[in-house]
Amino acid sequence: MVSVSVLVGIIATGVGLAEKGRESNVVSHKMQRRLLSLLVLTLSQVLTRPLRNLVADLVPERRGPADDVTEAVLQGMVRMVAVIVASAVVRGLAEKRE
Repeated sequence: MVSVSVLVGIIATGVGLAEKGRESNVVSHKMQRRLLSLLVLTLSQVLTRPLRNLVADLVPERRGPADDVTEAVLQGMVRMVAVIVASAVVRGLAEKRE
């Protein structure tokens, strides 16, 4: 899992990576995409841990197709929330830099 200090370092180094002809304090599109990917990965891992515990408690030992579908839907929702939150964070960061 990526630590917060690593993410802060990436943000700090991304500040000078703006496209040519633009101000140096603008975060480049490429850096925004990298940061978004890292945040999504990190948030997905953090949010999936409680989900695994919940599924282990709720699902019986003998699993059926309905249990698999339920787990897949829950994991999809967790990933969707992670993408939305990470996107909002990256947009907010990029807007502060402009």
